[in-house]
Amino acid sequence: MRPRERPLRDKLAAVAVVGRRYGHTAVFSQVVLNALLNKMVLVGSGFPATFNTQLVQDPEAEQALRETLDRLVEHYHKLNESPCGGVERLRLLKQVQFQTG
Repeated sequence: MRPRERPLRDKLAAVAVVGRRYGHTAVFSQVVLNALLNKMVLVGSGFPATFNTQLVQDPEAEQALRETLDRLVEHYHKLNESPCGGVERLRLLKQVQFQTG
């Protein structure tokens, strides 16, 4: 995505991982890191939606998925309710200068 100037920049992202046996946290981490590397906006519910079994057998993961999807829709509406137009977006954090020594 870097050669194409990160076309996914500022797009909303949510990660849900489904697998059969193990390795879910590693896959979840890799997908999250790729989303962040591409400067996407990561939306979640606090608990990662990772499924080790079928959805019916894991109510905690089902709840995490529902909350993640709800927050994704909520953030989509927040970002689209008042477009910035030609005005540059406000930066919430000022540039930090690090000092050595």
